[in-house]
Amino acid sequence: MKLVLDYKNRYLQKQHRFDSLDVEKLVEYLEGEVEVTNFFNLLNSDSSSDDVIVYTSSQVEQYKQYIEDTMYFQNDNLMIPSYEVLKSHENKFFQELYNRKHGIKTNIPAYLLGDKSEFELLIEQDKLKLPFVVKGINGSSSVNVTICETFEEGREAIDKLYKPIVEAYNQLTPTNLHLYPGENSNHRQFIIQEYIELPDFDWRVHIMGDKYWGHKRKLVGDSKYASGKGSENDFSCDIPSFVLNYAKEVFSHIDSPFVILDIVETNNDCALIEWSAIQLGIVSLLNGERYYKLENNQWVRYNEKPNIELEFARSINGYIKENK
Repeated sequence: MKLVLDYKNRYLQKQHRFDSLDVEKLVEYLEGEVEVTNFFNLLNSDSSSDDVIVYTSSQVEQYKQYIEDTMYFQNDNLMIPSYEVLKSHENKFFQELYNRKHGIKTNIPAYLLGDKSEFELLIEQDKLKLPFVVKGINGSSSVNVTICETFEEGREAIDKLYKPIVEAYNQLTPTNLHLYPGENSNHRQFIIQEYIELPDFDWRVHIMGDKYWGHKRKLVGDSKYASGKGSENDFSCDIPSFVLNYAKEVFSHIDSPFVILDIVETNNDCALIEWSAIQLGIVSLLNGERYYKLENNQWVRYNEKPNIELEFARSINGYIKENK
């Protein structure tokens, strides 16, 4: 097994985006022989291939692109998580494609767009109900998410998402750009979602193998649509069984030994805001003292403060046994 770290030899899975697990402890708990390396060495050495590669990601866009390019040609190995899961990290557009391909029912109707003109097509074809939500492809805590009451508000939200990119591109384009009006300023990748009424809280469910950790988050701020826009965490609330059942169903379609899900309740059902299965923000593990397991078709709660490195290693070990 190879454990591939970032340029500072970190396995980024913790509360802050630049925090690392204790690599020595993680290696101690992983089963079998483990070679600790990093992306630079993976790219620039003659080391032999391995059939299992566990790796990290990054929330720094440029470095994440480097990781994606590096890992693309590792698909002959058992990658943990899969390459599609890596592509879904910090990319809401690709994540929606992943959800559709793998049968994840988010219960939030959405359109994927790659050009501003396609937004106008939705209006012309009478497919867009008011209000609706405009989402950029990246960002967290409701960054790049806008609830729009009118179509004009939608146009303004789309322009705001990508204005810095368009301005930078215009400065670099050749002087004969006027021959190609709109070719550089209309292309923008974004998502339009149907607006759904939500409660003032959501559930952050953190799954590690067969253990389900989690907590309740009371949402505050101007927008309740996107989970995490200012939240007060409650680690003492029991997660309802129907939320755990929904989380289990979603997790069954995600090719990773662990995942974090942001789930909201909607009319005795659930909707999935988003998920992440690499570089997790493990607030539930750091602060929680209870987890749930499905036993004999019943969810059983266990009171236990987790050993974080052990839980990661345990889920990775189980995933390897199931997939080799």
